[in-house]
Amino acid sequence: MKSWSPYALLVVAAIALDQWIKHLVEIGLPFQEKLDLLPFLALFRTYNTGIAFSMFSSFGDTGLVIIAVLV
Repeated sequence: MKSWSPYALLVVAAIALDQWIKHLVEIGLPFQEKLDLLPFLALFRTYNTGIAFSMFSSFGDTGLVIIAVLV
Protein backbone atom coordinates (compact mmCIF):
# COMPACT_ATOMS: atom_id res chain seq x y z
CA MET A 1 0.00 0.00 0.00
CA LYS A 2 1.35 3.41 -0.95
CA SER A 3 1.94 6.10 1.61
CA TRP A 4 -0.43 9.05 1.44
CA SER A 5 2.03 11.43 3.08
CA PRO A 6 3.42 12.99 -0.16
CA TYR A 7 -0.13 13.69 -1.32
CA ALA A 8 -1.17 14.99 2.08
CA LEU A 9 1.85 17.30 2.13
CA LEU A 10 0.94 18.62 -1.32
CA VAL A 11 -2.66 19.27 -0.24
CA VAL A 12 -1.56 21.04 2.95
CA ALA A 13 0.94 23.17 0.98
CA ALA A 14 -1.72 24.12 -1.59
CA ILE A 15 -4.21 25.10 1.12
CA ALA A 16 -1.55 27.09 2.99
CA LEU A 17 -0.56 28.94 -0.21
CA ASP A 18 -4.22 29.67 -0.99
CA GLN A 19 -4.85 31.08 2.48
CA TRP A 20 -1.65 33.15 2.41
CA ILE A 21 -2.59 34.71 -0.96
CA LYS A 22 -6.10 35.47 0.33
CA HIS A 23 -4.59 37.16 3.39
CA LEU A 24 -2.28 39.28 1.22
CA VAL A 25 -5.22 40.33 -0.97
CA GLU A 26 -7.32 41.23 2.10
CA ILE A 27 -4.66 43.49 3.58
CA GLY A 28 -3.19 44.95 0.41
CA LEU A 29 -5.76 45.23 -2.38
CA PRO A 30 -8.71 47.63 -2.19
CA PHE A 31 -12.15 46.27 -3.09
CA GLN A 32 -12.74 45.98 -6.87
CA GLU A 33 -9.28 47.34 -7.73
CA LYS A 34 -7.40 45.62 -10.55
CA LEU A 35 -3.87 44.31 -10.06
CA ASP A 36 -2.17 43.17 -13.27
CA LEU A 37 -0.01 40.13 -12.57
CA LEU A 38 0.84 39.29 -16.18
CA PRO A 39 -0.26 40.83 -19.48
CA PHE A 40 -3.05 38.24 -19.66
CA LEU A 41 -3.78 37.78 -15.93
CA ALA A 42 -5.27 40.23 -13.43
CA LEU A 43 -6.35 39.93 -9.81
CA PHE A 44 -9.48 41.59 -8.40
CA ARG A 45 -10.68 41.67 -4.80
CA THR A 46 -14.35 40.77 -4.72
CA TYR A 47 -16.79 38.69 -2.69
CA ASN A 48 -19.29 36.03 -3.69
CA THR A 49 -22.26 36.09 -1.32
CA GLY A 50 -24.10 33.25 -3.01
CA ILE A 51 -23.24 29.82 -4.27
CA ALA A 52 -21.53 29.46 -7.67
CA PHE A 53 -21.57 32.69 -9.68
CA SER A 54 -23.64 34.42 -6.92
CA MET A 55 -26.55 32.08 -7.56
CA PHE A 56 -29.18 32.46 -4.81
CA SER A 57 -27.40 35.52 -3.33
CA SER A 58 -30.75 37.29 -2.93
CA PHE A 59 -32.06 34.49 -0.69
CA GLY A 60 -30.04 35.59 2.33
CA ASP A 61 -28.57 33.31 4.96
CA THR A 62 -31.87 31.67 5.89
CA GLY A 63 -32.64 30.77 2.28
CA LEU A 64 -29.21 29.22 1.80
CA VAL A 65 -29.62 27.14 4.95
CA ILE A 66 -33.02 25.90 3.74
CA ILE A 67 -31.55 24.95 0.35
CA ALA A 68 -28.63 23.18 2.05
CA VAL A 69 -31.03 21.19 4.24
CA LEU A 70 -33.16 20.22 1.24
CA VAL A 71 -30.15 19.02 -0.71
